[in-house]
Amino acid sequence: MTRVAQLAAVLIATVLVCGTVLALNLPGLIDEWHRALAETAPPPTAVHDTAPRKPPARPDRGGPARRPAETTAARRREASNTWVRIVVATWLLLAAAPLALAALSAALRLRARRAREYRLYELSLSMHDEARADDVGAMVETIANLVRRRPEQRLLRGQPFVCLELHYGPADHGLAWTLAIRCEPSVATALDGVIAAAYPDVRLGHGHDETPRPLSGRLPEPGCVLRYRKARPFIHPLCPEPDGEARPALETIALQQVRLGRPSSLRMQLTPAPLWLEAFARWRQHRHEQSASGARPARGERALRRAEMTAAARAQHRALLWLELQVAADTHADAERIGAALQAHRAENRLHRRRMAARAGLYRGRFPIAAPPLWPTPSLRTLASAAEVAHLVTLPSASMKGVPARRIALPRLPAPAEAERGAVVEIAAPDS
Repeated sequence: MTRVAQLAAVLIATVLVCGTVLALNLPGLIDEWHRALAETAPPPTAVHDTAPRKPPARPDRGGPARRPAETTAARRREASNTWVRIVVATWLLLAAAPLALAALSAALRLRARRAREYRLYELSLSMHDEARADDVGAMVETIANLVRRRPEQRLLRGQPFVCLELHYGPADHGLAWTLAIRCEPSVATALDGVIAAAYPDVRLGHGHDETPRPLSGRLPEPGCVLRYRKARPFIHPLCPEPDGEARPALETIALQQVRLGRPSSLRMQLTPAPLWLEAFARWRQHRHEQSASGARPARGERALRRAEMTAAARAQHRALLWLELQVAADTHADAERIGAALQAHRAENRLHRRRMAARAGLYRGRFPIAAPPLWPTPSLRTLASAAEVAHLVTLPSASMKGVPARRIALPRLPAPAEAERGAVVEIAAPDS
C-alpha cells in the first residue's frame, strides 16, 4: 500500500469514527426527548363521564405544594432543553468530522512541506537558441502539468513548486552570473527535456548527455528581501503584445545585476494553481466584460477598454500558477534597483512592491531554502496565467552583451541507432 493510500485510509477511518459516535448517541437523545414530550402531554378525558370529579388530594409535604400549571411548564421547559441538546450535539458531531479532516490535512501537508527536498540546477545557455513566444508558453504549460499533483494528493501532501533563479555573486574567479532552476531531483531530467523542446541546445545541470547534477553550496541569508505582486486584479495581464524586437525581461534584470556590481538574487517561484480556479477566472472575466459593456465610457476610453478586453482574453484558457516574485540583496537600495528592472515589464497590469514590515525577518530566513508562503494571497493578485509567466521567463538571447553568462557552443546532435560508433583503439607507446 502506497503512502497516499495509507493517508486516505486514515481519513476514511476518521469519518467512520465520527459517524459511529453520531449513530450511537443520536437515538438515545431522541428517545429522551420523546419521553419528555409524553410526560408533558395532558391525560385523556372521558367523553361520556359527566359526573363531577373530586379534586385530587394534595400530598402532605413540609413545603408548599406545586400547582399543576407550574409542573406542566417545568416539563415543557425540560423537553425544550432536551431538544436543544439534541440539536447542539448533532451539529457538533457533524462539524467534528470536517474539522478533524482539516486538521489532519494541515498536519500532513506541513509534514510533507518540511520533508520535501529541492535542489538547484544550473541552466547552461546556448550560443544561438531563441524561442518563439508560443513555444515558451507551451513550455510553461508543460512544466505546470509536470509538477501538478492530483486533488487527493494535493489535499494530503501539498503541491510542489519550480523556481527560476538569477544569482549574481562570488565564484571561484570573482563575481559570476548564474541562471538556475530549483526543483525536486525526481523531475530534473523531465524538466531538461521540457526546456529542450523550446530551446534545443539549452541544458539543465549538465554539459552534454549526462544526468543533471545539482550545484553545491547554500545561499547566504540576504540583508533585504522584497516581494512583488500584481497591482490590479489578476484578470488584467502582465504580458504585452508579442514583439520579437523587445528585449526579454531576464536579460534586462541580468544587466542590472551586473551593472550593480554587488551580490543580488531574483527568484520566480511557480506553483500550479488548482484547476477549479480556471473556471473561476473565466467567470470573473465574463463578469468584468458585462460590467464594462453596461457602462457608457467616454469616446476616448472606448479604445482603451477594447484593448484591455483583448489582452485579458489572450491570457485566458491557459494554465494558472501562483507567481511569487522575490528580490534579495545586501541592502534595501540594491534590492530596489533590481526590482525596478523587474517592474519595467508591464502591460494592462503592473507589479508593485508588497508591504511586509512585520514579516521582513521571516522572509529573509526563508530565502536560502526557498520556502514558499503557507497560503496564497486572498486577493488572488499572485495568480498569473502561463502566457504572463512565459513573458517573464523567456531566456536571454544570444546577443546579450555585458553579462558573464556561461554558454555551451556544442549543439545537441544525437546520432541514430544504426550509426557506426567509433571503437577505442589502443596505441602502443614507441620504444625508447
